[in-house]
Amino acid sequence: MIVSFGTVSLDWIQTEAVDRTNQLGGSALYFAAAASRYAKVRVLGAIGPDYPMARLEPLVRQGVDLGGLRAGREKSFRWAAKYSPDGEARETTSTNRQVLESFRPVLNEAERTAHGFFIGSTDPSRQADALSQLPGKGEEGRGFVALDSMTHWIRQETEAVRSLTKNVELFLGNDEEVEALTGHANTLDAAREILALGPTMAIVKHGKRGATC
Repeated sequence: MIVSFGTVSLDWIQTEAVDRTNQLGGSALYFAAAASRYAKVRVLGAIGPDYPMARLEPLVRQGVDLGGLRAGREKSFRWAAKYSPDGEARETTSTNRQVLESFRPVLNEAERTAHGFFIGSTDPSRQADALSQLPGKGEEGRGFVALDSMTHWIRQETEAVRSLTKNVELFLGNDEEVEALTGHANTLDAAREILALGPTMAIVKHGKRGATC
């Protein structure tokens, strides 16, 4: 089993071609949709009472376990972003994070000892909450742990993200994110510095140009 921990959101996306609100989004859902093609996935995250759970039925049919979703009293997490004409850059224009701020992940034994644990982009303090409950590197029951983040969090809490990176097996970030984390614009220089922090693997995402592992 792979646990997908992160945000479960409703997004407002603006590009030159479209302007769409209430789109299903969030790091936990996107990872789960992809990973469920290869393994059983359990989603762990927070939603509000207003979240349209019925719209997640296609994920359930794909085998995704939504039993790790916790319903809070605040409205669901919402994220709004405007993308550049070429789709390569985005600007966060607004967020509503109240439900995330009151959420503390509590892992059961199956989640703690999952073969894989994806820590998706969210507040680094919540990422730390989840990571602290997993067995340490080299300990019995430790799965393969991957960490993702985004420029917004890296720039706001650089040292917190670097500290988390030391304790995972894989770090994922796009060109902008790894430069923000390391100060290196060159992909290989940035990846080498990330590996020096502790992960055994680093993946730098290049959008439509693929990725470097």
